[in-house]
Amino acid sequence: MPEKITQPKELFVHHLNSILFVEETLTNEVLPELLGNVESPDLKQDIEHHLEETRQHVQNVREVFKMLGESPSPTKNEVLNGLGKEYHEGLQKIEGSALRDLFHTGVIAKNEHVEIAAYNGLIEMAKELDEDEIANLLNENLDHEEEALKKAEKGMKKLLKDKVAA
Repeated sequence: MPEKITQPKELFVHHLNSILFVEETLTNEVLPELLGNVESPDLKQDIEHHLEETRQHVQNVREVFKMLGESPSPTKNEVLNGLGKEYHEGLQKIEGSALRDLFHTGVIAKNEHVEIAAYNGLIEMAKELDEDEIANLLNENLDHEEEALKKAEKGMKKLLKDKVAA
């Protein structure tokens, strides 16, 4: 039976392990798969850029563990798994590469919203735990996630406009 969480720092570490799982899964599985499935050169470039950022996110989260004197133990994240299941089921139903790319931008946006929420919570917890240096490091990841969301939304609008005009 897993140990009980009794302290705010333990809860913070629990959430860190969850976001570490997310970032590692995105780096090793999700983003490479997306790269193989998209057709739009602009979308592909955005995903490649975010893959590099996500590799840095993994390093930043691992650095937070070092700063806390804790060992990372990535914890399976059911939200990410649910988004993955939704993605694979939806992808099978969609005909045409332009429409699939439009679908990809929506999936990317959903995932970014989840990551933004997770980082906002982690940053607030770090601040309350008087871990301002950790909050700053996590904020770097948050900035990247917010930028990736903006790019996904912009790409979605462009692809939708192109699809409607076609």
